[in-house]
Amino acid sequence: MSWAFISVLIVVAVLSFLYNRRVIREKNIVLARLIDELAKTRKEAADLLQENIAMKESLNEAQGDSQEKCEALENQEEQKEHGSAVSKKDLDKFHEIENKIIKEKLYLDPSFSKKEMLKCIGVNANKFAAFFKEVTGTSFTNYMQTLRLEHAANLMRKYPHWSLEAIAKDSCMSKSMFYDLFKKKFGINPSQYKKEITS
Repeated sequence: MSWAFISVLIVVAVLSFLYNRRVIREKNIVLARLIDELAKTRKEAADLLQENIAMKESLNEAQGDSQEKCEALENQEEQKEHGSAVSKKDLDKFHEIENKIIKEKLYLDPSFSKKEMLKCIGVNANKFAAFFKEVTGTSFTNYMQTLRLEHAANLMRKYPHWSLEAIAKDSCMSKSMFYDLFKKKFGINPSQYKKEITS
């Protein structure tokens, strides 16, 4: 082989490497933006939920018993129409508790468990998994992990000087679990995400 041919191969390999690196970096930037938008949307949804709960409470105070009777009839009709096992009252109660979980950051409390959630909602333990899946589209464990991962992403934006180990610890996860779940959820590992948002 001639030196010219080897030189051309080396140049092609280097250019290919640089191109692929650029493509990966651009994808990471897009993923980082999506994660940020997700966090922003969740916060906006939590704020709207809080407003909704406050409005319902004031409406209930103003209307009293007649409102409860109307809601009971609406729930029966809604369940017939949609075949849903979740009543409007149960859904409202869930949203109140979801708001509390987010506002008080109960997802970061290791003692907050399914049992605690059951006490708050008042749903039968045997029906909880189906109820939770129908309302959120995921399991209780996955829901709590998602909130922790979003918390971790927020910490990386807010405190870029923190180590990933400190962020994992503050998010109630081991470092290895944090890496695995973050990559699985967002499609980018935490160190790449952190690098993208700080550059």
